[in-house]
Parts: sequence; C-alpha cells; structure tokens
Amino acid sequence: MNKNKNKKKTAAIKNKTANNSTNSSKLNENLKNSSIKELNAILKGEYMAIDAYKKYINNISDKNAKTELQKIQDEHKNEVQILSKRIQQLGGTAKQSPGILGKVAETISSVKDLGNKKPSTFVKNALTGETRGVKLVSEMVKGDLDSQSMNLVNTMLNQDKAHINTLSGLATSLDNVEK
Repeated sequence: MNKNKNKKKTAAIKNKTANNSTNSSKLNENLKNSSIKELNAILKGEYMAIDAYKKYINNISDKNAKTELQKIQDEHKNEVQILSKRIQQLGGTAKQSPGILGKVAETISSVKDLGNKKPSTFVKNALTGETRGVKLVSEMVKGDLDSQSMNLVNTMLNQDKAHINTLSGLATSLDNVEK
C-alpha cells in the first residue's frame, strides 16, 4: 500500500511539474506575443517620427536646425532597424509603415503647418512629437515586454529624451534669433 501511495505522489508531482511547465511556456508565449505587439506599436511611432522629420527637414531654412533634425531623423531610422530585428528575433513580423492612423495624423500635421515658415515652429513641432512619443511609449510598455525588449526600449527612451533636450535648446536659440 505504501508503494501505491508513493507512486501516486510521484505521478501527482510529475503531473504538477508538467502543468507548471505548460503554464510557463504559455506565459512565455504570451509575453513574447505581447512584446511583439508592443514593439510593433512603437515601430509605427518611429515611422511617424521619420516622416515628420522629413517634412521638417524639407521645409526648414536654418542650416544648423536642419543638420540637427537630420541627426535625430537618422537616430530614429536606426531605432527602426533595431526594433525590426528584435521583433524578428521574437518570431514576429515587423511593421513596414506607420499604418493608416499614422498617415492621417501626418496629413493633418502637414495641412496645419502649410503657411508657417519660421524654423522655430518646425523645431517646436518636433519637440512636441518627441515629448508625446516618450510619454506614450513609457505608458505603453509597462509590464508588457520581455526583459531584453524592455532594455532596448529604455535605451531608446533615453535617446529620445536627449532629443527633447537638443530640440528644446534649439527652439530657444531660434526664438532668440527670430525676435
């Protein structure tokens, strides 16, 4: 009778372990899928940023401001490559554009700024976009990313915060020149 009890206990432990590893792999699969989804949402924002910077660069007359905007745009392009690679590592498919909502926002922004040619306005719009992007991404990723993806996003957020500082200083100096 003792042998039967031990066999039952061993079977129960094996069963529990199997269930835990199944739950664990489901959890890992859920986290992986959640990471892919969140990274793709961030990726769409990066495409929107690149498109916005293209508009600013094409329309701004101040050479120093144009150079700074090009540097920031290049960093966003690099972030697209890094995000795309991470999404693929997780087994997902990286988005290739900002999507329809991004295109609508881009069109509205373009129409809104048609009459304004002051360099500070373009820089301030870029500053607003970077600030919103940092805030949205910070809220979006709370607990929804695997640790490697979270580290990647935190590095990107730090870089975007540096963009905010650069753009803020540039906007102030342009305001002083335009007065």
